[in-house]
Amino acid sequence: MLAGRPAEGIEHIEHLSASHRAKQRLKTVVETLHGDVSIGEACDRLGVHASRFHEMRHEALAAAAERLEPRHPGRKQRRALADIGELERLKSRVAELEKELVLERTRTDVARVAPGGVRRARSRGSP
Repeated sequence: MLAGRPAEGIEHIEHLSASHRAKQRLKTVVETLHGDVSIGEACDRLGVHASRFHEMRHEALAAAAERLEPRHPGRKQRRALADIGELERLKSRVAELEKELVLERTRTDVARVAPGGVRRARSRGSP
């Protein structure tokens, strides 16, 4: 005989971080899968039609199956910090280029106004 904790069964759901309503829905879905509750009783308990209950059950099972898909072992790479540094560098470069663009537009506007180019004003003492 194996020693250990007794299985909690459906009571595992109580330990999930979810709203009371979500836990009740999940318990009802699991109870119907186990055969403890009929679909009609589940619909009455949740206040939904059978078609909506079937949708809910499908969504719950699909979400559970997706979360159980195999993933890469180990921790995720810490690429995010490198990406943040790159993002800051690119933001700085964009700001630099925007300043240059404003300067060039100003030069272009001045060149349009003064077709001969920008001339320096003569000093008062010069002819």
